[in-house]
Amino acid sequence: MRKLFEVKKGAISNQLEKAITKVSFSFDMWTSPNRYAVLDLHAHYLDASYQVQSRLLALRRVRRSHSGNNQATIIYDIFGEYGIRDRVGAGVSDNATSNDTCLASLYRQLSPSMTEEKIRNHRTRCFGHIVNLAARALLWGEDPDSFEREAFAEAAFQVDEREIRLWRKRGAVGKLHIIVRFVRVSPQGRELMISLACNQGDEDGYQLFEEERAAIDLELMQNNETRWNSTFLMIQRAIRKRMHIDHFITYLETKTAEPRQRVPVQDQLSPQDWLLLAEIQSLLKPLYEITMRCQGWAKEGRHGALWEVMIGMEYLLDFFEEQKLIFSPPDVTTDELGNSRATVNRGHSALRVDQVRGHGKHLPQRTRDEYTGAFLQAENLDDDHRRCMQISIDNCWSKFDEYYSLLGQSPLYPGAIILHPRWNVSWLEANWTSHEQLVWLQDAKNSVREFFEHQYPRKERSETTKTAVGKAMLQGEVSQFDQWMQNYDRCVMEEEDELGVYMRQGPVRRENLHPILWWKDHREEYPRLSKFALDILAIPAMSVDPERTFSVTKLTVSSQRHSLSPDMIEEMQCLRNWLGQQAIIVGEVVSFGGDAMGWNGEEV
Repeated sequence: MRKLFEVKKGAISNQLEKAITKVSFSFDMWTSPNRYAVLDLHAHYLDASYQVQSRLLALRRVRRSHSGNNQATIIYDIFGEYGIRDRVGAGVSDNATSNDTCLASLYRQLSPSMTEEKIRNHRTRCFGHIVNLAARALLWGEDPDSFEREAFAEAAFQVDEREIRLWRKRGAVGKLHIIVRFVRVSPQGRELMISLACNQGDEDGYQLFEEERAAIDLELMQNNETRWNSTFLMIQRAIRKRMHIDHFITYLETKTAEPRQRVPVQDQLSPQDWLLLAEIQSLLKPLYEITMRCQGWAKEGRHGALWEVMIGMEYLLDFFEEQKLIFSPPDVTTDELGNSRATVNRGHSALRVDQVRGHGKHLPQRTRDEYTGAFLQAENLDDDHRRCMQISIDNCWSKFDEYYSLLGQSPLYPGAIILHPRWNVSWLEANWTSHEQLVWLQDAKNSVREFFEHQYPRKERSETTKTAVGKAMLQGEVSQFDQWMQNYDRCVMEEEDELGVYMRQGPVRRENLHPILWWKDHREEYPRLSKFALDILAIPAMSVDPERTFSVTKLTVSSQRHSLSPDMIEEMQCLRNWLGQQAIIVGEVVSFGGDAMGWNGEEV
């Protein structure tokens, strides 16, 4: 295994050497099932075929301190192993302060003269982590960590009653958590719910539609205190199975006198609770959808590319500003809300009706109108539930606004939008129109230009060009006038502002435009700017690759494999990743005494 790993590691180093872009990276820390602290490091780049590539470089054990400085030293050493210290691009990680320290220390090791501003320029924040923080603020309030720590502690020590009391404090979501837990705690509970759901249609005397029958076999989904999307999926599934849940609770109330075999009254969901859950689902849905969209590999320059971060943040901020108005008291004006960044469209009433009808699409046809009508009654939610929604929306919006401001520290975010030919600078100009936003716009343009000029400086005419001109002059192929014209034309081209020319041309109005291929086709027109654009297009929106590695490694290091050493775990996971990415070839014969040889006798 060790010999195979070393051979293939050399092959990965060769691939990184041939990359046409800088090598950006994502990283994260994790504790393995056998209690080792490990650091995951992934490389991201475009290969010679202009394909987005991602490679696991290491799953390295972190000894002693987990500080940012210690992590930086480990990452620096790994870069040295692959020979890419002089080609490192942007670093992607979550928003922990230790990661800020890590990147500051790392970039200073790579370039001792790098200033704090230049370091911030290269720091990008995991979009998924930003969405996670905002969603948790919506669900659990301004300090979601305290709830998670307490819930985790109660679950770890299996203190059921105390954990249940903790969840009861979380309102409708907490009640649903307890109900789902009650149903799923035993096989008998699951089977009873399915049996009652199957019989319910016959008892009510109507024909089940195909989608309703499919819902019968769906199990309720249990959330946990750390994954906000598990709460969204739990609510989504519960709303689809609301009738089954209500019937299950009613059946137990009438069929058993044992309190422990029934759902306690204080944990049962009222009609207002169901309304609140439906509203929470509608608020979490855009967060879930944009997370799913941006966790890809951006193979075609989208679904995981950096340009989607700022646009996605604008979309979510606008969405929650609209929700602020929807849930505000009728006598509150737009000005009184403050901080609002956009004017709400007049079509909200119709949009509201469409959203409400969508909530009831999984109900039988005969009850859909009744269900929709209940949603659209005056005020929908009572005052207490409405105030709860207002606070949740404010918490979520504030978290997005906080991190949206931090995006301005790096020119890579506006640069990613500007250098997408579909948007160019027009997108920012169309969306940043207020007096304050016009200042943002000018700052963004200036920062992108400054970064471009510093990182991609103009070069002197190549020696090849000078030699070719000299040879042509000796051969008498170019007249003196032609030489003068060529020199003049060359000087104009060298002084030409590529970024300015590109921005003046405006957006390319073409559907399904592939930005990577567009820049490939315009390399000669924009020789320096195309390098900048391709480097940015290789940066992922999220540090999701480390999370994927952790999930797979957790399955590898099962309870029967806790004796695996950290080195063995790293070698196994790197080989698995490289094989899955088709970065290495399987089937070679490896000579442990000498060079690795393929089946055809050639060196690998």
